[in-house]
Amino acid sequence: MLEGKAEVIVVGLLIVLVTFTGCTGTSNSPTVLPQTTTQIITPNATIPLDPIVGIWTITFTSGVTYSHTFSSDGKYSMVSSKDNTPIKGTWNKLRENQYVVIDPDGSTMSYVFNPDSETLSIPEYPNSVIYRAGKEPKSTYGSSQTSSSNQNGLSTQSSSTSSKLVEITQSSLSERGSAPYNWVEYTGIVKNNDYMTHDITVESDFYDSNKKFLTTKTDYVFNVPAGGERSFTISILDSSLADSIDTGKLRAFIDD
Repeated sequence: MLEGKAEVIVVGLLIVLVTFTGCTGTSNSPTVLPQTTTQIITPNATIPLDPIVGIWTITFTSGVTYSHTFSSDGKYSMVSSKDNTPIKGTWNKLRENQYVVIDPDGSTMSYVFNPDSETLSIPEYPNSVIYRAGKEPKSTYGSSQTSSSNQNGLSTQSSSTSSKLVEITQSSLSERGSAPYNWVEYTGIVKNNDYMTHDITVESDFYDSNKKFLTTKTDYVFNVPAGGERSFTISILDSSLADSIDTGKLRAFIDD
C-alpha cells in the first residue's frame, strides 16, 4: 500500500518538473537578435551661392583691368593686369545685395549687387560699374563733352573719358601777355572719380578761327587720389601760333 503511494508521488513530481522546465532535450533555445534601424541619409538640396561670389572685372581706357574675386568662404582679392600683385581681404554680407570688403589694414569698401543689370557698383564712386568676368562690354566707358566761350573770345571744349571716372570740373583758355611776347594758357581742374589713385593725362587740340587744326599739347597730372582734384596747365609759348588760336578742345583720361 505504501509502495503504491510512493510511486504515485514520484510520478506527480516528474509531471510538475516537466511542466515548469519544458522539454528536457539538448537543443538550445532560439537566439533573439536585437532589432537594428537603418538610417537613410538624403543629400540636402544644392544651396545657391551668394550672387556676389565669383570674378568681376572693370577695365579702364588705359587698358588696365582690375579683377575682383569674391570666394564662397568669405575671402576677397583684387589684382591689376598691370602688375598682377593681389590685394587680399575678406568680405561680409551686410543685408540683401549689400556687402563690405575689409582690407588687411582695416579699411573698408562697400559694394552693391544690382540684380537687374548683373553688375556691382561702389556707392562712393557711382560711376564705377563692375561686370562679371566675360560680360564686360568692349566699350565700357563713354565720353562727355562740354563747350563754352571765354570773355576774350577764345572757345573751349572739354571732354572726359572713362565714363566720368575722370572729370574736368573747371577750364579756361586765355591769352596772356602782349605781342610779341604773348602766349596762350589752358588751365583747369581735373577730378578723379574712381576709388583708387591714378595718373591722369590732359590733352588739348588747338584750332584757328576756320576750324583748322594747329597743334596738340599735353599736361600730365600724377598721383591724383581717389575722389581728389588737381590743377593742370597747358601752354602755347610760340607767340605766332598763339595769335592763330581760336578754339581749344580739351580731354582727360586715366594713364596708368
